Amino acid sequence: MPEREPAGLGGLGTRGAARELLRRPGRLVWLWVVWMVLWGSLTPLAAISGLLVSAVALLAFPLRGGDPEVRFRPLPALFLTGRLLADLVPSALAVALQMIRYGPRTRSAIVEVPLTGSSEVVSTLTANAISLAPGAFVLEIDHEAGVMYVCVLAADDDGMTDRVRASVLDVHRRVQNVFGSDEDIRRQAGQAGRRGGEEQT
Repeated sequence: MPEREPAGLGGLGTRGAARELLRRPGRLVWLWVVWMVLWGSLTPLAAISGLLVSAVALLAFPLRGGDPEVRFRPLPALFLTGRLLADLVPSALAVALQMIRYGPRTRSAIVEVPLTGSSEVVSTLTANAISLAPGAFVLEIDHEAGVMYVCVLAADDDGMTDRVRASVLDVHRRVQNVFGSDEDIRRQAGQAGRRGGEEQT
């Protein structure tokens, strides 16, 4: 009786997950970048451990075979990384100031953000990117409805909801530009054009 290949938690065999990892290295690069941002310093130990942890995570939790094609575009990835790094310090300062000022009475809010025309991969990577900055983390993603629920700390005014929604959509657009299919990017550009026309009328 032939031996069965051990399956990963995502339903793919270990060899299949390894082949998928080699065929689409963009996912490994993205997780490694996230690891380095969280680590906070570029050292040989952090770089090597980040690669190992990212590879193990992708082997243990491979994406389903039916997921759409995921591409990796280096230049938009640089812009996305810069955007995430630029958000770290202001977000940390805003949360710290609110905690010092209000303490346990610091307001929080849950913001519903519609993510139209997004694959599961892009939505999940967007959630990871949003949760990097202090003061915001994703509670749930409803892939069927195309909605993301973001919990925001230091919700100091009524306009915070609109600002958070705009920020999440901006990150989602940037993640889409890095990992989305060509069709998704064209659809996203068309939706942005229609929104711009509605705002001018």
